[in-house]
Amino acid sequence: MKVKFLIIVTILAFFISCDKDSVDAKSLFFRVKVDGKLVEATGINAYAVQDDDEYNIYGIFSSKSSIYIQLAKDKGVGTHQITENPNFALYADETETGHRSDRTGATGEVTITEKTAEVVKGTFKCTVKQANNSTKVYTLTEGEFSVKFR
Repeated sequence: MKVKFLIIVTILAFFISCDKDSVDAKSLFFRVKVDGKLVEATGINAYAVQDDDEYNIYGIFSSKSSIYIQLAKDKGVGTHQITENPNFALYADETETGHRSDRTGATGEVTITEKTAEVVKGTFKCTVKQANNSTKVYTLTEGEFSVKFR
């Protein structure tokens, strides 16, 4: 009888300790439409890194193409403009050329919906340019991410 009781208690403890909201690799993603074309990073290619003064949210789409959003460390839940350093987005296209949202004429915002010591989640949209005098502009829409800090 005691053995059955211990087995039942152990099973219940296991199920109670399982957190439905815990983050696993399958739930990590960073996706956005670049000029209307969906690109997506999942698993280990979608992550965030915390530095002393800011944190960066990454989506690695290929060996050449990626996006990261840099935000000041104090930018938590809420909507933030990403048009002025230290808050900006950087998109590297397939030619490995960088385009930023803090260039003259570019626009953008990110909405952080959750930020903990473990994860950051949110949405974003912006335009990015190669340089202040560049005419090439990429439009990034319907961006969303759910990433874990490394």
